[in-house]
Amino acid sequence: MNNIRKLPNTVNPKNDDEWAYTNYFHTTNDEEYKGIESNNKKEGKNKFLYTQKYERNSINREKAIKIHSTQCAICGFDFEEVYGERGKGFIEIHHRNLLSKPEEERQINPQADLIPVCSK
Repeated sequence: MNNIRKLPNTVNPKNDDEWAYTNYFHTTNDEEYKGIESNNKKEGKNKFLYTQKYERNSINREKAIKIHSTQCAICGFDFEEVYGERGKGFIEIHHRNLLSKPEEERQINPQADLIPVCSK
């Protein structure tokens, strides 16, 4: 899909050059499908998944930001510096050690256990 260009602001393009991939972006009528051999695949099968979620505490995140700031501890990237007001306060807070190891709830020290990372 690398050859898809930005869509024009018009609903009805006058020629195919206005569309990068015309058939992908509009619906067709039944006449266009007559004579085409169907090789459709099924969708919508119901599958059940089992998952595990590790709870996080937003207070620990807030404390980590107060201690470490919102600058990435790995590369120094600062969202506010690059994106201005829109990037203010934006950063991911990661655990230095996997939260899933050991597999039990534990106390988190925001200074020692958490780190701001930009993930870019």
